[in-house]
Amino acid sequence: TIGRSRGYKLCISLAVYLSVLMLLYTSVNRALFAYDGVTNRLRLSDSGVGGVLELASKLHPRRPLYGLCRVEQPGPALSHIVMIIWVGEGVDDYRRAECATHVPAIRAFFKVKPNTHQMKVLKCSEY
Repeated sequence: TIGRSRGYKLCISLAVYLSVLMLLYTSVNRALFAYDGVTNRLRLSDSGVGGVLELASKLHPRRPLYGLCRVEQPGPALSHIVMIIWVGEGVDDYRRAECATHVPAIRAFFKVKPNTHQMKVLKCSEY
């Protein structure tokens, strides 16, 4: 269990941690994480080499999901791992609020630095 916010526990499995290592040291360049049913246990839902476009195709309008994707930049050793926090339009308000309380713990677990770039919120039809 990591993080506790407003009484909600969040559990992150060992598979989630191992998938981060895959992103860093293998050809896998994307990983998608989902809650296990209606629990607060985060698990690896999908991974592969399709990049951002394939990751975007896996986002579901009725589920909260978290994604990590390695994005290559032109030039030597210029790649970034981007974190995507997705809450589909069909997620009910209670679950939406609960998931929002998990974001600080998830960012801390993945060691995500605050983003200085402007973020854009995309609708399901935009990807």
